[in-house]
Amino acid sequence: MFEKDLDALNAVFDAANRKAIDKLGKINILVAGLAGVGKSTLINAVFGQSVAITGTGFSQTQKIEAHENPNSPLRIYDTRGFEIANSQATVGAVRDCIQRLRGSTDANDQIHITWTCVLEQSHRIEPVHQNLLSLIRSLSVPSIVVITQAFGEAEMEQKVRELAVPNDGVIPVLAEPKTLAGHTLPVRGVDELVQRSMHLVPQAHRAAFIAAQTACWDLKEVEIAKIINRNSMLAAGSALIPVPGGHSVALIGLQAALIAEINAILGISLKDEGSKEVAKGLFGILFAKMGGTLVFTEAMKAVPVVGWFGAALIGGPIGGAATKAFGHLYYKTVSEYARRNLPLPPPEILAHDMERTYEARKGYFEALAREPV
Repeated sequence: MFEKDLDALNAVFDAANRKAIDKLGKINILVAGLAGVGKSTLINAVFGQSVAITGTGFSQTQKIEAHENPNSPLRIYDTRGFEIANSQATVGAVRDCIQRLRGSTDANDQIHITWTCVLEQSHRIEPVHQNLLSLIRSLSVPSIVVITQAFGEAEMEQKVRELAVPNDGVIPVLAEPKTLAGHTLPVRGVDELVQRSMHLVPQAHRAAFIAAQTACWDLKEVEIAKIINRNSMLAAGSALIPVPGGHSVALIGLQAALIAEINAILGISLKDEGSKEVAKGLFGILFAKMGGTLVFTEAMKAVPVVGWFGAALIGGPIGGAATKAFGHLYYKTVSEYARRNLPLPPPEILAHDMERTYEARKGYFEALAREPV
């Protein structure tokens, strides 16, 4: 009976994992700028990856190339042919690319935001920049001008704001530390670029942007808290099941979806397909610990349901509290791997890590479990 239940459980998680990834969709960013302005460094700072190197490139036009990793919601369109001498062709290529993508009925194919990169040390705004930004505004595409390798030259920033894009966002960015005359200038502007972009991209694609970016973890934490609260409220409405003698299929599905959604926002299941098997293995361990009764949080001691309520019922308010505490416990544990861009460990180690995380912050998780859902 156990093996049959576990197979069904794995199928539930597979479906939840696919749904979570499909739900994210794609975030498409057009990054324009002359060669050498620091576009690759900027992309790496925001998304933690050199898309142009690690992703799969395919030509959109003679002057625009798209890069994407199939395990990521991010797609970058790079104006590799951005030229001062032939600005008309460059701007025309961008117009043709955006209009062709708009012909698709799939919202995941559209350009959701553009970043136009202008090098601070160039000390000028080129006509190609002005023409491109004028085009982007005419097409109603959200736009940000990024002053790259920005050491803080107020005069250049003022030129950009006054001459180039009076109606668009302008953000000076130093994407990696620079040492000048023995003094190291820290990274600046990356968080602001992420925050501004997140508010400009269409609502339906914000989760994909949050999942793709790695520069601002506060955005991930806020999104994950929303996911945990939503699933906890759904669990609170599930049927009541006695602790000894069974498990709630509805509760299993909700908690499977919870793990899958957390993984997707952290980028775990997208970066490492093996992590899906780890999560499924974790389900099996917790399932086995309860002898076929899937009550995650009691198995992990995060919510000692039996100790508090005796022969209590899993589902309703208790199921909601259990799901909430479990969600936060899982997130606190796996986020340490995600922050370091590491795959999840084998399920036995992950289960042990969750126990250690719980013991280290026992009061916090028990307080979560007592909060009304």
